[in-house]
Amino acid sequence: MSGDCVKERTNTFTWENMKVERILTEEETRKLETIDVFTTTIEPKLANKFLKFIQNHIPKINDLEHVKRVRRSQTDDGNVNKGIELRVVLCPVDHISKEELIKSLESFDPAIIQHIQDNLAIYPVPKHSPYTMSQFNEWKSIWPISYKRPTTQDEELTGNDLEYIKKYMEIAENEARLAQESNNRKIGAVIVNPQDSKVAAIKGDMTHSLQHPLKHAIMNCIEAIAKDTAESYKTISSTSPNDSLHHKRKLDESGITSDAISAAEGGYLCQDMDVFTNSQPCVM
Repeated sequence: MSGDCVKERTNTFTWENMKVERILTEEETRKLETIDVFTTTIEPKLANKFLKFIQNHIPKINDLEHVKRVRRSQTDDGNVNKGIELRVVLCPVDHISKEELIKSLESFDPAIIQHIQDNLAIYPVPKHSPYTMSQFNEWKSIWPISYKRPTTQDEELTGNDLEYIKKYMEIAENEARLAQESNNRKIGAVIVNPQDSKVAAIKGDMTHSLQHPLKHAIMNCIEAIAKDTAESYKTISSTSPNDSLHHKRKLDESGITSDAISAAEGGYLCQDMDVFTNSQPCVM
């Protein structure tokens, strides 16, 4: 990996010329994907009976709970006869063959089974549940779907969020200037525990001064936290189990919580922490 994989920042940092935007999640940016399903038409007066029948005789569609089972449309035979047609989703085409599906339907109602078979058709429906309202408005044109706003959907950034970001971005930028003074790239990073806003590590770039391609600011922060956690855990683990007061004192002095120790043990170092840096790191 080249030491020039991140471009040098030459502009001066000021909060006024910064625009903070939340990075959208994969769910929020997901494009429409479809999956093919078997469908057929049924008279409205037989809809309830037919839906109960297919629930017991056709493979379940648990992964498509967002897809409405019935699509309502108006029919026109070209003359004066108009009416309501209900097209019903049976199941995904990869769940059952057409021959097996027809065989499963044969026991429904001999009087209309031919109509059901003649109107079997494959339709695409949205594969995923919409995560945003814009996705819902776009995807429902393919087939009727339901939308429920996710409880975990991120909110817009508040004034407190912006102040929180500003505080630690200024620290990161200051560390970047110190790195530049040591003939390194002007990149700084800060890792913060958002639960209590305590700084876990502050480091600048060292790729030039240490002649090491992995001494990125963020990597240096992670390394520092790893060392601190390991040392604290070693100290706590070596304490006599009978000396509870000494054990508690060591834990308090270390500043490492039991949650941090558990995270280190599980291999999830820095999990759920916030990282602030003035330059996006390269792909390691």
